[in-house]
Formats: sequence, C-alpha cells, structure tokens
Amino acid sequence: MKKEVYKLSFSAFFADLGYMAVMSFLPLLITVYYGLSPAVYGIIEAVNYGGGAVMSFLGGLAADKYGRRLVGSVGNSLIALMSLSGIVGNPLIALLLIVGGWWSRNFRTPARRALLSEVTSTEERKKAYGIMHLLDQTGAFLAIVYISIVLLFGLPVKYALLGTMIPLAISTLLIATTKTARVERRGNTNVKVVVTITLSTLFFGFTFFSFGFPVISVAQLTHKEYLGTLAFAIFSGTSALSAFFYGRSKVGEIKGLAFLGYATAAIASFGFALTYDVSLTLLYVFSALMGIAVGAIETFEPSIISKFTSSDKVATGMGTLSLGRALGISIGNLVMGFLYVVSPFYSYSFAAVMTLIASAIVLTVRR
Repeated sequence: MKKEVYKLSFSAFFADLGYMAVMSFLPLLITVYYGLSPAVYGIIEAVNYGGGAVMSFLGGLAADKYGRRLVGSVGNSLIALMSLSGIVGNPLIALLLIVGGWWSRNFRTPARRALLSEVTSTEERKKAYGIMHLLDQTGAFLAIVYISIVLLFGLPVKYALLGTMIPLAISTLLIATTKTARVERRGNTNVKVVVTITLSTLFFGFTFFSFGFPVISVAQLTHKEYLGTLAFAIFSGTSALSAFFYGRSKVGEIKGLAFLGYATAAIASFGFALTYDVSLTLLYVFSALMGIAVGAIETFEPSIISKFTSSDKVATGMGTLSLGRALGISIGNLVMGFLYVVSPFYSYSFAAVMTLIASAIVLTVRR
C-alpha cells in the first residue's frame, strides 16, 4: 500500500481526534449543561446534517473543478471552528461554531475520499478505505476517551476543546502534502448504481442517527455523563476494528453493504429500542454492534462508488453519496428527536425500519 494512503488515513485519524471530542460532548452540552430537551439536540443535528448535505455535494463539485487537495485542505482547516466553541461563553455562538465546523468537515470529505482513489488501483480500493476508516475511528475512539477523562475528573471542558486545534492542524498538513498523479478520465459513470447506492444510504441515514441519542440514553439510565460518552467510544472502537477486517476480507461489496452493514445496523437499532431503560451492559453491546455495522458501511460504500464512477468525477460521486447520507441523517435526527421525547422505543424502532428498507434497496444493484 502506497505511503500516500497512510498519509490520508492518518489525516482522518488526527481530524477525528480533534472534532469528535467536541461532537461526543455536544449531546451532554445541550441536555445536561443547558438543560434543554433531546428534541433540541435533534434539531441541532438536523441543521448540522441538512446544511452539511449541501456542503458535501458542493465540496465534491469544487474538488473535481478546482483540485481535490486544495478543497480538502481548506475544508479541513475550517473544522477547527469547533475547537473555539468552549471559550466563547455564549450558547448560540458556540452552537454556530460547531455547525460551521461540521459543515466544513462535510465540504472536505468528498475531496479526501477522491484523493484516496487517486493513489490506489481498483483492486486496492476496498482495503484502502478500510484502512482509512480504521484510523478515522481510532482517532474518534481516543477523542471520546479523552473527553470522558475530562468529565470524570471534572477538568475544564473549554480548555480541553481548545486543545483539539492541534490534531486538526496536523490533519490539514497531511492532506496538503499528499502527492497525487494528474487525474485523467478513465471509465464511465454508472448513473444507475450511483443513484441506487445514494438512495440506500439516504434511508440508512434515517437510522444512522447521531450517536448522541444512545449517549443520552446511557446518561439518563446511569446519571453518569462519562458512561454516556463511553458508549460512543465503544461504538468507534468496534467500527474501527470491523473496517480493518472488512477491508481485507473477500466479502462481496454489494452483499456486504446490505447484510453486514445495513441489516446489522437495523438489529442494533431494534436492540436500543428494547433495552434503552433496562441494562447498561446491553446498551453497550448494541453500541458495539452498531459500530460493526458502520465499519462495514464505511468500507463498502465508497469502494462501490469509486468503482462505478469515472476517474475525473469521483469527488462528485463521493459528494453525491455524502449528500444522500447527510439528508437522511438530517431528517432522521429531526424525527428521532421528537419521537425520543414521546418514547425512545418509537425513536429507535423508526430507525431500524428505515435501515431495513436501505438493505432491500442496495440488493437491487447489479454489476
């Protein structure tokens, strides 16, 4: 595997090491520190992902037109807006900084994924995307452990968040120094496959609710905030390990996405619906299962898109994929936030049913 693959993958590692500390704290910031309803958290995440959907698509277009390394570097550098959210002292400004940073992340993502496709052959793609997700989620895992320790020992959160600017700066430097060959058009875009995968990930987005909802469930069950963020750490850790495994496996990408990804995520969501107020252990078990599902999805989805998209339009294809996912998550978070107020059972059950639909849709793809 080329050195550039590891540079881009470690860029993902350091990015998540930075911004995921902020995002894992967000549900507690809204519901515990500000004392607001989980529905408000759903609205905030709907804004995050709704605007982020548009930014993903625009980022893909911009990357194919102006250069993937340039767009990736600029978008990645602006994620650091999140790091300032702890020191501004105003809840509205803090939330706007988090939204701005998250939109910048979405703007950058198609470019980074397309860069990875540039430095790999078709045969290497699945393994390469698995490596990237492994390091991406390892960074997220360490970020959540970091913020959990801060909460456990009652350390100043605002300075802990400010410190996340350091790994984000390293992440941007790695993207900016990635060397790629000149992009030449190879192959044709299979529009039907791209649209089908985008539609399936739209429905998966309905269930890939911000993991803040299980964080809230754990915190409400145990009345201990750090145990809530620990659920996020378990999710990220298992997601990283499963991506490492799936990237090296001989599992077919279409069936792997449908069954190991979407269908497994549906089982995890039903698990949350049945155990949200019963057992901390079971909540952690289903957090791990959701992580395994997402590891498969993040490995197989971009690999499929890269193989069915012409080489000079890969970033646009990745932007379309991110658009579908983000729209689904935006709508899903809004619905889940309000359903959660009625009963977490309805919230998680809604997510599970939507993912089963995603699994059925992706099985219609034919090579």
